[in-house]
Amino acid sequence: MDNRLVNEYMPDYAVSPGEVLEFELNICGMNQQELAKRTGLTPKHIGAIVNSKSSITPETAIKLERAIGMPVQYWMNLETQYREFLARAAEEKKLMSDLDWLKRIPIAEMAKKGGFKNPKIQKRN
Repeated sequence: MDNRLVNEYMPDYAVSPGEVLEFELNICGMNQQELAKRTGLTPKHIGAIVNSKSSITPETAIKLERAIGMPVQYWMNLETQYREFLARAAEEKKLMSDLDWLKRIPIAEMAKKGGFKNPKIQKRN
């Protein structure tokens, strides 16, 4: 039996954990400097997370949980899904680049000139 997922939803965008963190900070009425004080992280590091320049590690997720109340698993899931999206997008970009290269091969012209042989038609000894 075929176990493939049918109608699997694959979004063409991802929200970074930093965007979510910034949103949560706005809801709490807290700025990045206050979060830095509460977590013991530097304001520079908080800014790097908000700007998607730095990942949320498990240690950071624990600190965020204590400071703003969102569970560790919430932050880790966001981070994992975001990194997976970036990896898939990079892979798709590479694949499309490879396909563009293949499109430049003049297969029809090569076939007309006998550049290909059908392995099923080859003579047997």
